[in-house]
Amino acid sequence: MKILETTNFEDMISIQQDLHFSTLEQELIQKPGIKCLTNDILKVFGLCTKNNHYNNAAALLAGENQFKGIKLTRYHNNIHEIYYQLIYDNISILTMLKYVIDEYRKYYQYEVIRSLARETVEEIPEKLFLDAITYALVNHSWNNNRINVDMLKDKIKITYCMNNQYSIISNTNICFLLYRLGYIKKIDSRISQFDDYIQNNSSVTITLSII
Repeated sequence: MKILETTNFEDMISIQQDLHFSTLEQELIQKPGIKCLTNDILKVFGLCTKNNHYNNAAALLAGENQFKGIKLTRYHNNIHEIYYQLIYDNISILTMLKYVIDEYRKYYQYEVIRSLARETVEEIPEKLFLDAITYALVNHSWNNNRINVDMLKDKIKITYCMNNQYSIISNTNICFLLYRLGYIKKIDSRISQFDDYIQNNSSVTITLSII
């Protein structure tokens, strides 16, 4: 995996230093050997400098921050018929991730009863959706931009702003942390794992169609 050698946006010192990490701490203490979140642990994950200054990656994982996050739009039959929109700004990307997965499960999963047993049917595989969302999180340019998640009857479209070329993981610290937390099963920077994506000069759109 090729890592960008210059300073990434996520490595820059955050303008906010009064940060709190309750969600991150709750998830990390479930891992062996971690009893509480300390600055030393944050340094291991590349979220804190040797002088104990938080960077932008840390701010993105904090419970409250200055960043725009995800705009989720649920449509009816087409893009002109909107059920509702949800905007997740100024919160931890871990919280955003949980909210978006919950919305996915509402509309693309259902249960059927077969031989007295319930079976969950996924119209779009949850693993594929999780891969696409985490891919957007670790490659998005977080400088005043939102990730757009459009949920339609026959597909989900995820659009994020490119930071670097898509052969490089832009936010490597966030990627490594999501990997350690189990959200990413394999660190892979290739977008070719998705069957349908469009890249232009400033953004990438991944489309996940119903099976």
